[in-house]
Amino acid sequence: MDQQSKSTISGWQAATLLFLSRIFSTMVYVPRSQGVEGATALVGALVAVAIELLLALPLWLLLRKMGDRDIVACAWELSPLLGKGTALLVWGMALLSCIIVICQLDIFLVSTVFPRHPEEMILLLFGLAILYGAWMGLEACARLGAGVFVAYLLVNLFVGLEMIPHYNLLTLRSPFLQGIGPIFRSALSFAAFQGETAAFFMLAPRVKGKITRPYVATILLTAAGVLAVSFMTVTALGAYGGTQIYPVYALFTMTSFLSLERMDSLYMTLWLLIAFLKSVLCLIVARDSLVYLVPEKKKWMIHLGNVLLSTMIGGVLLFQARDLELVHGLRLGAYPALSVMVLVPALLLGVRSLRHRKQQKEAEG
Repeated sequence: MDQQSKSTISGWQAATLLFLSRIFSTMVYVPRSQGVEGATALVGALVAVAIELLLALPLWLLLRKMGDRDIVACAWELSPLLGKGTALLVWGMALLSCIIVICQLDIFLVSTVFPRHPEEMILLLFGLAILYGAWMGLEACARLGAGVFVAYLLVNLFVGLEMIPHYNLLTLRSPFLQGIGPIFRSALSFAAFQGETAAFFMLAPRVKGKITRPYVATILLTAAGVLAVSFMTVTALGAYGGTQIYPVYALFTMTSFLSLERMDSLYMTLWLLIAFLKSVLCLIVARDSLVYLVPEKKKWMIHLGNVLLSTMIGGVLLFQARDLELVHGLRLGAYPALSVMVLVPALLLGVRSLRHRKQQKEAEG
């Protein structure tokens, strides 16, 4: 591994960075793209915690048996062919996550904030920004993430207190009115719509100490954050929230602070920073997987190639489909992350077990 891949961060920095990356999907939550709203989404977020812990079990077992290395290194030790395949899968997953962020960013800005702004300019500026962030590396990204994490907590705390007079608990209807099916659909969608779990274990050797505690902290923090934001949105907006494309953004437009007549400008700043951090994290994971396949002299081109590819694909998708249709399609496209989180580690564990048994038989014979 090269010098950029050797930089390390603390477990707390990793947890906050992964939390922000996870919470991004809540900030751009579109109820109509999922078909689940209100209290059902609240309960679904809790069920998703258990699902995520189960999904990560194969990865955790793999790293426990093979040491604190990334999943590609574990696969490469078993077989170079498996290593190459795993590297390509992780790269594809990370690039897909980056493309999703780019598309969501463009749709939100064009549909809500800058309706007359050219989409090409947004793609160009954001592409340049994340390219610079990726070149700065994981440590710089983690330091920025720590500050954004604190700002995110303070802003949401203020909004939550400011909206107390508007809370109406009567809007929290029973989540079981339509059965348990919608709850599990919401939970599965929430658990699957993220590549951060696999990214966390890809970055395992770059996190100081054991990775288990930061990982569990990330899931618990995310569940708490989703519950808090969902509660504020459902009880403060009521039926009005269901008519909004972006209900969380609508919630921030109803609050004010000092010279800020509406908090949506502060929300926009935080949202852009979190989108930036999530995209940079995806690019770092994509690079860490490709360094196993790219010659040493060409490794400096990885970030540039990934940014160009993700922005070009994102641009094509944006021009082919619009708004909620694309958002729904991107949510479905996030499910391949499950292959990295579950199937690949399970396959590697099976190969390792078979090889270990074969070696034992040879030793006994």
